[in-house]
Amino acid sequence: MTDSERDEEISVAVFTVPDMVAFEGQHHLLHIVEARYRKMVEYCVDKQIPLGLALPKVESEQNLKLAGRDNVVYEPESIFGVGPVTIVKSMDDGRMLVAISVNQRVEIGHQLQSVPYLMYRAVKKPSRVENKILADFTFDRLRKLSRDILGDKYVHFEKRVAESIWESQDLTALMIRIMEWFRLDSKELQRLLNEPIIENRASRYADVMEFYLRQLSQEDTPSQPDEPQAKVTPREPIHEPESDNETEDNVIQVNFGKAR
Repeated sequence: MTDSERDEEISVAVFTVPDMVAFEGQHHLLHIVEARYRKMVEYCVDKQIPLGLALPKVESEQNLKLAGRDNVVYEPESIFGVGPVTIVKSMDDGRMLVAISVNQRVEIGHQLQSVPYLMYRAVKKPSRVENKILADFTFDRLRKLSRDILGDKYVHFEKRVAESIWESQDLTALMIRIMEWFRLDSKELQRLLNEPIIENRASRYADVMEFYLRQLSQEDTPSQPDEPQAKVTPREPIHEPESDNETEDNVIQVNFGKAR
């Protein structure tokens, strides 16, 4: 991709979703309830405008003043993922089930409109690999950490990763799969998305996984004040139960004790 293509400006509609950080290569299903957002989806489909999924700046002064009010449009983070939106199903009561295929990372530009929904000009800022050797090393590191953390359950995770990903050592694709079961809080995910170099982003992810692994082996050792606080939180399983009695939950949620 040339510099001119990388800095290309596009128009995007923006849907701010709490706790959602969208990365290139992800696919998201959303239920759209509010009429203004249904209009937004219809506009995007009709005009072939990409839809952005952005984490709201909930701690900004403006958003704190608006918190709790109806029909509020929150200011989005400056870096977010966008992609084409498809209407999967329209309900009798007007609600929609839509699918967004995130295929671009963008940086927010000037605002085109604020009501009834957000629209911006945005600059394409694609994620990229700059050091293939480091990327391949980090791929192997993530694979080993996944095996060490999951233990006997690793086989279920491995089956969910396409063989082509293992063969090509596609670091972006592997990270997307890992994100499905080893989940960081939204603030940390936003920090990762703000990093454009994929191998640097993946290295940070691996650092957190290593910290979690240390916690598993040293549960009685108090963590340092600036270290993330990791814990297991109930989520959907990463594999289908093999019997009615199998209800184990294998998804790990990592929360951070303080913003850094």
